[in-house]
Amino acid sequence: MLVNHTGYQFWPLSTGSSDNPTLTQGSPTTFNLDSMPTFTDALAYYLMGLLVTITGVYTQAGGTGVATPWDVLFRLLVDSLEVRNAWHGTPISVNFVKGSFFRVVEYVGCGFRRPVRDRGIVPAANGAYSFAYTFMVPLCAGVSEKPHHTALLALFFKKAQLQINVAAASVGTTFSPGSTFTSLAARCSAVLLPDKELRLGPAVEWVDYQVAAAAGQTQIQLLSFGNQTALNGTERGAGVLFLGPLTSAIGQPGSFSADTVTKFSMPWRSQVELQHIPSFLAQALMAMGPQRPIGGTVNQGVAQANSDTSGFP
Repeated sequence: MLVNHTGYQFWPLSTGSSDNPTLTQGSPTTFNLDSMPTFTDALAYYLMGLLVTITGVYTQAGGTGVATPWDVLFRLLVDSLEVRNAWHGTPISVNFVKGSFFRVVEYVGCGFRRPVRDRGIVPAANGAYSFAYTFMVPLCAGVSEKPHHTALLALFFKKAQLQINVAAASVGTTFSPGSTFTSLAARCSAVLLPDKELRLGPAVEWVDYQVAAAAGQTQIQLLSFGNQTALNGTERGAGVLFLGPLTSAIGQPGSFSADTVTKFSMPWRSQVELQHIPSFLAQALMAMGPQRPIGGTVNQGVAQANSDTSGFP
């Protein structure tokens, strides 16, 4: 997201009573944006997003614990997110942005990158594992040439709130029997960009089109595409920033796994039927920039057809 500027400024947010509130599993925690400044000297502030860090201790039970990847850990902590009461509505809606696939929203919204370095798998072995999980709630289009032109004035968010709906304890124990979360707390900072220009950029919103699909189905229809919105006063027919089908991996609500896809077509995007799936994914991988090696087939028990996409959410 840092393309045209030298750096951001950060503003600590609070719940009204604390800037480091304790999180309760199964309950929401709300950060208020009303203390956030709207300008500095002769420069206006634009809100690029909200940076959140959740700290705690993840305890695994010996004999029943399950190794927990870092991206799975997020959905065990967060059920859903919402940024509401902004001047233009609810750009991050609890109906559309779930913890099970927020990592995709964050990854694309931040320009095919993460705001911090990920950790590896939390072991299944008995033990108490302290963690700090930082994530970005993007409020602009990080994949555009000039992301700051899609950010809106901080003034538009003066009455807004970030609500973090903490996942119930049962979500964690279902994935890893006997596991517990303790000492959960959070901090949140507004990511502000000072700019000498005043402009009204396009609002950026993330929408989950929930269309049931079954095994063997060859056509999936997206009803009211571009018309579902939680924003106020917007015209019908939105421009599409990113469109991606959700798989069933790591708890996502999709109906298939990526390695079962054998052909793909999108007629209204002039994409003819394609059975060479890696070529379709190549554009996304190239947009991500330099990639790490994924090892050879000798490092895998069985060679997997989708190994070339390792590392993409």
